[in-house]
Amino acid sequence: MPEQRYIYAGEDEWAREVIAELIRGPQDNEHVKTVPPNAKLRDLWIEDGIAYVDFSREFQSEHWGGSAGDTFTLFSIVNSLTELPNIEAVYFLIEGETEDAILGHMDTTRPMGRRDDLIKR
Repeated sequence: MPEQRYIYAGEDEWAREVIAELIRGPQDNEHVKTVPPNAKLRDLWIEDGIAYVDFSREFQSEHWGGSAGDTFTLFSIVNSLTELPNIEAVYFLIEGETEDAILGHMDTTRPMGRRDDLIKR
């Protein structure tokens, strides 16, 4: 379920603020949290339309698991960041390292593109 937020930051900080809002969680009580609350964004940079998002280990170790949970967590980030004009895909890292399946089920060795089919309109 999408939620609209207003971000008051310079364009170079938009992506970081989007991640911060996802970590804070939903404003609507009927929506579910998709990112563990203790996850920290270690770094984020954008190159050639790809956002490289480096999370702390808590993103992985405190995730509730399951293939549906993995899908919703990863694509809440991907779909949110690809709303920004300069981002087409997201590459995930944990503590600066690539992992085959960060949350256990989905391949995270390549940049992940938007999935509109997961957004309820």
